[in-house]
Amino acid sequence: ASVDNYFSDISIGGLEGGGALQISSAHSATVNLTFANSSAHSYSGTLASRAGSDNKLNVTMDASDAQNGRQTLIIKEGGAVEGDAAMNPSRLDSVTVLNGTLNLGAYNGLVNGDLYLGGANGRLEISSAYTDSGMGTLTFENATFERGTIVFTVEETAADKIEITGDLGKFGNGKIGVEFDADPYDIGEWILASGGDSIEYELISFGSGSVAEDDFVLGDLGGGIFANLFIRDNALYVEFTNVPEPAEFAAAFGALALFIAARRGRK
Repeated sequence: ASVDNYFSDISIGGLEGGGALQISSAHSATVNLTFANSSAHSYSGTLASRAGSDNKLNVTMDASDAQNGRQTLIIKEGGAVEGDAAMNPSRLDSVTVLNGTLNLGAYNGLVNGDLYLGGANGRLEISSAYTDSGMGTLTFENATFERGTIVFTVEETAADKIEITGDLGKFGNGKIGVEFDADPYDIGEWILASGGDSIEYELISFGSGSVAEDDFVLGDLGGGIFANLFIRDNALYVEFTNVPEPAEFAAAFGALALFIAARRGRK
C-alpha cells in the first residue's frame, strides 16, 4: 500500500498473501488499518516505511463476525527494498484487538509500539515468524489490558510469550482470558518427564505494571491437568500440575457436599 496523505483510515475485510507492506509517504503519514473480517485471512511479509519519515501504521482487529473473523499477520525480517535505500524496515505503532481473532507474529528484535486489548470478543493469538519454530514472541513498548483473550501455544521446553519493555496497565473491571493451545495429555507427560510435580512457563513480562493475578481468568484445560497463574518478578507465569489448587479442591469438595445433601433431601 502506498500512502501519500497525512492521515489515512483504511478498513478491509481481510489481507491475504505475502509481499511487502510499505508506507512510502515522505510527509510522516499515519495509516489506521482496520481488519473487519467475517472469515479467515492470512498475510505474511515485510513491513517498510520511507527513511527519514515518521510514518506510523496502527492496526485494529474489529471483525464484523467475531466467531469467524480471523486475520493472521506475520511480519518477517527485512523490508528494505533492493536498489531503493529510501525504504527502511518498520514496526507496528499500535495494535488494538476489539473483536475477532488476530493471530500476530513478528521476527525477533522487532519492538512494536502499544498493545491494547479492549473487546470481550477479541482474541490475540501469538505466532512465529519463522517456519522452523512453533513458538512466537511479541514485543511492545507498552500495553493496556481491558478485556479479551490471549491464546498461548505451549510446547515441552517453551511457550509463546509477550514482552512489554515498559508499562503493562489494567483498565476497567473486565477480565483477560488466558487459553492454551496444548494437549493436556502432553502436558501430563512433560510433568512426568520433569521429575517434579509441576512445570511452569513465563507468559508475559513487563518493565512495570499495575496488573494482578485476578485480572486474568483461565480457560478450562481438561484432561486432569490443572493450571495456576501467578505474578513473580514483573512477569505472569502459568504452573501446570496434575493436582488441583486448594481453592479448586475446596470448590469441588463443596459441590460434592451439596450433591450429597441434595440426595439426602430427596429421600
